[in-house]
Amino acid sequence: MTLFDQIKQKLGISTQTAVRTEIIAMRDALETGRRSKRAEDFDSALSAFNRAMQVAQLIEDAAAMAIIALHQADILISQNAWAAAEELLQSVYSLSQKPDQGTQLAYTLSTWGTLAQARGDWNAARDYYERGLEVARKAQAEGAEGRALGHLADTYLNEGNASYAVHLLRESLPHLNSTGDVELSSYFVGQLGAALIASGQDVEGSQLLNRALRLAEQMHYRQYERQWSLAIGARAAAEGRFEDAYTRYQQGLELFKPDAPMTTEYILAFCSMSRVCMNLQQYDEALQYAQKAVDASGLLWTMESSIWTTAATLARGALGMALHAVKRSAEAIPHLNAAADLQQQLIDSGQQTAVIDILRSLASAQAETSTDITLSQATYARALEAAKRMDAHLEAAETHRDFGHLYAKHRQLTAAIQEWQAALAIYETGKHHAQVARLYCDIADARRQLGQGQRAMKDFEHALMILSSVNDQRTRGVVLSNAATAYVEQGDIDSAESFFNEAITIASTMGDRGAEATRRGNYGWFLLSTGRARQAIAALERALQISQILNLDLQSAVQTDNLGLAYDALNDYPTAIHYHQKALELIRRNGSNHKSGHWEAMFKANYAATLLTTGQIDEAAALFEETLTVGRSSGSTELIVRGLLGLAKIALQRGDAESTVTGIQEALTLAKRADLRRWLAEGYAVQSEQQSALGQPGRAAELWDEAQRLFTVLQSPQAGLHPAWLKHEAPLQDTPN
Repeated sequence: MTLFDQIKQKLGISTQTAVRTEIIAMRDALETGRRSKRAEDFDSALSAFNRAMQVAQLIEDAAAMAIIALHQADILISQNAWAAAEELLQSVYSLSQKPDQGTQLAYTLSTWGTLAQARGDWNAARDYYERGLEVARKAQAEGAEGRALGHLADTYLNEGNASYAVHLLRESLPHLNSTGDVELSSYFVGQLGAALIASGQDVEGSQLLNRALRLAEQMHYRQYERQWSLAIGARAAAEGRFEDAYTRYQQGLELFKPDAPMTTEYILAFCSMSRVCMNLQQYDEALQYAQKAVDASGLLWTMESSIWTTAATLARGALGMALHAVKRSAEAIPHLNAAADLQQQLIDSGQQTAVIDILRSLASAQAETSTDITLSQATYARALEAAKRMDAHLEAAETHRDFGHLYAKHRQLTAAIQEWQAALAIYETGKHHAQVARLYCDIADARRQLGQGQRAMKDFEHALMILSSVNDQRTRGVVLSNAATAYVEQGDIDSAESFFNEAITIASTMGDRGAEATRRGNYGWFLLSTGRARQAIAALERALQISQILNLDLQSAVQTDNLGLAYDALNDYPTAIHYHQKALELIRRNGSNHKSGHWEAMFKANYAATLLTTGQIDEAAALFEETLTVGRSSGSTELIVRGLLGLAKIALQRGDAESTVTGIQEALTLAKRADLRRWLAEGYAVQSEQQSALGQPGRAAELWDEAQRLFTVLQSPQAGLHPAWLKHEAPLQDTPN
């Protein structure tokens, strides 16, 4: 017989005893207290239990007094009123020493174990649970035995022995079900799910977590509704299903009572929600949740507990990561350093993943605030070492990925590819398809810049093939947008246009305004490249409007310069010069870094081309020289080719065709190797003009035919031109009779 069966008997539920007024009052008060306890209305619950206790004492019902006291103890434990809970349990323990009180004693020992567990004294908790199990078995109290087994599983799960925890919980649940002891059914079913997941049985474990949530909802048990909502959210986040994680975390956070005492659980939920928001690129919302975590941890500063210290540290880390995400890296670094300094404490408390995330964010913030990458490299190395020590494969992959981005930012593209390939190997093993697809795009872009055009296209093709296994619209948009740009260069215009349109639609549908601005700008460049200048202007102006609203300085500069190219195509050179100059102003205002330096050189080349067309040769020559210098120092094939061809055109304008031979040949060699078809076509056109100037009209015509073939493949408007240097017929030569 369970303790609950005993109280039912005493309440007259299964006896022929006349129902007395006191018994009815005690029963009603007890049920009211249990409902209020599940709803976390603890003041009402304690008030009801006090009323029930008064009746129980009046009628001298020891069993009723015990069960009421244990409910009161549960509430005191949940409120961290540990001394009061212990005093109450001691009184119940004293009442449970009679030989016929084994069931009562077993339940008391288990509740005492939960008090020790709440205090973080796991050794004491195990001792209480084992004693409770022994007493329950001697008393043949099946319900008490089920509880002791279930709670004993908590201790094994805490120490990482998930397989034995599964064994204990599978033994526990039938005991509880057979006796109708359903008070903690949601808790133990959820714990079994968590133990199964920890032991590698993900599918069944996830099913049980959802079942535990349904049980909690049916019982209106707010504590477990919240606990399993957050656990399911954490599971979704770990699997990269961040939209699902957001929904579950939001549900869990709503189940915290606004007027309830602050808890570490609340702080950790804010931290987790902040990280989910960052993965969804909802950075302002991420910052709000992180700030709430820090504010909440400040309300717990009097708690002398390592658990509070861990929560406060995680809150600082979350705030630092969110500040970095909203481009406030200098403000982020003190918070991230403070959290990183307590790395070992976080690891000891089971927050291994958070440690690596904090270190990665710190490394990235350091890179944003300094041109010297040494400190950032050391922090990434520290994160990799932590991931290796903790056998955290996914976090190691993310660190390699971010390390690669650091190298790419500083134009160390070979090193970047090496880091990305290390990440790729881990992602592919774990079948993280979305991350694999994105990395192939990063690697492909780096290969293009290194002049490895064909290898880059293979990487883009891999990314596109993987999309069939990706159920992630954000990733689909990223891959299609990147592939579209590459396909333009290959002359596959229909595929490129389809990819651009779908990528823009995805960004717009998902409300990702930053991605939409970038993709609309790239689409405008595509329209311009295929001879649709007026359509390009409309697309670029819309993209620029979004970029300016979002303060996207780099995108604004690129789109402004592309507007200059569009007006070049319309022969409106004063307007074109205005936009090129404005783009240069914007990029210089954006600050000095490797990315802005690259784009500034591109803008100078575009501006120089306009100046050359309008006869401002000396100014154009200076800008092409600067483009070539940046290209050689950064290793950018495209900038080198553009600088060489621009200077060759200058020399031809000055009538010095002889000096262009070496530069044109180098440009053609680099363009072929990098598969830069647009600039290869331009190179053939410049060489055609050179050969005409050198008195080789036949060779000039052949080279123009090759240029025209490539322009036609690319659907470039230059395909329809017939250059002036080819309009002069070669002179007739005398032939012998």
